[in-house]
Amino acid sequence: MCTAVARWAHEEGLCLDTASGGELAIALRAQVPGQDIALHGNNKSYDEIKRAIKHGVGRVVVDSIDELKLITDVYAELCAESVAEGLEPYPAVPVLIRITPGVHASTHESIATAHEDQKFGMSLQPGTARLAGLEADELEYWSTTEDESYAMLAAGILAVTDSLEFRGIHCHIGSQIFEAQGFEQAADTALTFMHAVNQKYGLSLPELDLGGGYGIGYTEADTPRSIEQITVSIADAVAATCVRLGLAIPHMSFEPGRSISGPSG
Repeated sequence: MCTAVARWAHEEGLCLDTASGGELAIALRAQVPGQDIALHGNNKSYDEIKRAIKHGVGRVVVDSIDELKLITDVYAELCAESVAEGLEPYPAVPVLIRITPGVHASTHESIATAHEDQKFGMSLQPGTARLAGLEADELEYWSTTEDESYAMLAAGILAVTDSLEFRGIHCHIGSQIFEAQGFEQAADTALTFMHAVNQKYGLSLPELDLGGGYGIGYTEADTPRSIEQITVSIADAVAATCVRLGLAIPHMSFEPGRSISGPSG
């Protein structure tokens, strides 16, 4: 990431992923509009979230319930400051919740990010809501129990939190992946969860971000698929799952990073 690359991405009509406060600063220095930036990171700081809200970042991808609480607290502080200065309060923070779809992608274990035992995202496994450390009466307030999944508990919190705009679901299964099966499985799992959230909380979540991880050819032994093959296989999987669930196809977004920058370089 550097300012020139950020500008090029914006000039080509792309939005921009940032995974740290430093990358967010570079994107803003490159004059990428806030609404065209997403902020990732599973340990976002107070200052990173504050900067994201003040600059109107388009999506904050949330990895934990603790992060939901932090965003809510920072938002409240900023709005109080704005009102004290006679200004309008900030709009609700648009967020996606990152889930771990349980897909064991065909890549090196160090860059596989969708299995249960890793640091990114929220578990879909039943019984993981207890990991949030909430008391029974708190869980009841969010319309869930300890037997529910951590991700569903997060969805329940978002469903009733006015300061956060629940835009949809995010998942990312890893990096440098060549086979189609993992992406298709992740799409099915994410859409099934999205449907369950819609049904339970009376929502109609509009967005699904399926991340990236599309492999590129570093050596002659690598056999990357073309972008046409990748997009057709994912589109077919999404359409089939939405038909099965009776779900409208959501707005889709992707994070093709390496598959753009690697061959370009």
